[in-house]
Amino acid sequence: MSQEEHDNFLANVLRNHPSAVYMLPLSGHQLQGQVTAARKTGHHTRLLRAQSSWSDPSRDILIFGKNPKVVEEQYGRIQKRAATGLPWKEIVHGIGIARGLIKEIMAVWALFS
Repeated sequence: MSQEEHDNFLANVLRNHPSAVYMLPLSGHQLQGQVTAARKTGHHTRLLRAQSSWSDPSRDILIFGKNPKVVEEQYGRIQKRAATGLPWKEIVHGIGIARGLIKEIMAVWALFS
């Protein structure tokens, strides 16, 4: 993720929707930096390891948000759906992630696809 993309994400998504839970698909070299950045800004984080049914099984999913309880709830939902072998986009649509923020989430997905 370029610095411009990172700044845009922070300005347009995180700051405008602080109570939402976000998910980012990340490969190994990006993962630790994003986990560290999320934690430094006060976000609770969970990590879902990549599933073989995903189009890119080399990317783990970082789940993060300001409310630890909501992050844990979403992590549980995502983990259950991932265990059924669903592709990533079906998991996202199936859990109603981020209550109306699907455009932003899919925009984030597009950055990493």
